[in-house]
Amino acid sequence: MSDPETPASPSSALVKSGELPAIGEEVQTFLIADIRGYTAFTHENGDEAGARLVRVFAALAREAVEQQGGAVSELRGDEVLAVFRSPRSALRAAVDLQSRCRQHTEANPHLPLLVGIGLDAGEAVRVEDGVRSGALNLASRLTSLAAPGETFASEGLVHLARRIEGLEYRDCGKVALKGLDRSVQVFLVGGEGDLPAETRRLTAPKGDDAMEAARVVGIVGSGFGFAGVVFDRLLTVGANPVALGAGLVFAVIALLGASRLLRDAERGALLMLVALIGLVFAVGWWALIGAILLLIATGMAVANRKA
Repeated sequence: MSDPETPASPSSALVKSGELPAIGEEVQTFLIADIRGYTAFTHENGDEAGARLVRVFAALAREAVEQQGGAVSELRGDEVLAVFRSPRSALRAAVDLQSRCRQHTEANPHLPLLVGIGLDAGEAVRVEDGVRSGALNLASRLTSLAAPGETFASEGLVHLARRIEGLEYRDCGKVALKGLDRSVQVFLVGGEGDLPAETRRLTAPKGDDAMEAARVVGIVGSGFGFAGVVFDRLLTVGANPVALGAGLVFAVIALLGASRLLRDAERGALLMLVALIGLVFAVGWWALIGAILLLIATGMAVANRKA
């Protein structure tokens, strides 16, 4: 990923509107390409070698992008952001860029260009001196998933581009990405006959895995909370209906909090903390076990957000 001494990733910044194709209501396609292992390469070979690698990468990227009618919007460190009017042109440029990088690496093994690429399409919204787009964010997420030599495109982009002569798509399954409400269907893109015989199934980045684990623990804790309330309140002779109702409400809150974790960690953790307090007052053993699990899930979610 990006060298720590370089500016922030272009995916996290405003795209400069003056460097883009005309922005209107039309759909724009965003391509983000990143040199894999750049920081390690620079550390092992020095800053001058790192600078040469970036210069070569920038030249190859600009050639591939402009040949397909796109525009290189930003070059920051080891990452390139390009914008296209045509989804088909963007995919062709991505495959061409990977081909150029492979050829360069074969001819110059001392300057290896191992690149991951992500693409998505969507409308861009003007804000002050630039634009923002959810598609830009998704393209960045897909780039982070790509291994060296891989190009990932969203289902939406593939749907827009349809079949392209000379290109091939492989379904890599759905993956949950941080900050997105729904799992994303991802496709591996390459030249026809160039894709591997077996396509790896994608998994979420470590942060998303940790949040999923917290969600599962929270849901299990909610189940213990339900069981504790039911068995220790409902089945107890002379059970207090107010305590029963309150316990069930807190158990429902816990379940909602656990389910919300992936989409909104802060609110999900807050809901589970509220449920934790309520379930403690249920005093049943099962409810207390549920409360402990909710506390663990909340801690996991908070720790992951700080990481």
